[in-house]
Amino acid sequence: MDQLLDHFTPGWDAAATSTGSLSFMADSSTFAFGAFLVDDDGNDGQIAGYTWGFRLRLPTGARSVLIHDIQVDEQLRGRGIGRHLVQAVLDLARGEGHHHVWAVVEGTNMAAQALAGSAGGAAGSEPGDLVYEWRLHP
Repeated sequence: MDQLLDHFTPGWDAAATSTGSLSFMADSSTFAFGAFLVDDDGNDGQIAGYTWGFRLRLPTGARSVLIHDIQVDEQLRGRGIGRHLVQAVLDLARGEGHHHVWAVVEGTNMAAQALAGSAGGAAGSEPGDLVYEWRLHP
C-alpha cells in the first residue's frame, strides 16, 4: 500500500502514515487492489493504478461496497486499467454476496464518468456529483 501511495500521492508522510496503511489493510471493512504492468518475463514492473474502498452493511441488512478512489497513472490511461480495477471490485463484491457497488463521481470529472459508464455503472439522476451504481444479484 505504501508503494502505491508513494506513486500517486507525492509528498505524503510515509513515516506518519505507514502504520495507518497497515491498519487499513488489516481492517476487514476495507479493500485495495493494485494494478502493475508485467514485463515479457512475467516480472512486476511499473505501477499502473490502484483502487480502494469500503464494505458496508446498510440498516436494511443489505450489504454494499463503496469504491472510494481509483487512480490510474496518467501516462497509462485509456488502456482499460481502470475498467480492470472496477471489475476486480465487482468480482470481490459478488463473491462476498454484496447487493450493489457504488461510487460518487464529481460532476466535472469526465474521465471518471467515462470510466464508470464503460465499466457498466449506471449514473443516478441527482444534480451535482454523480452516483454510479452496479446492482448485483447474488
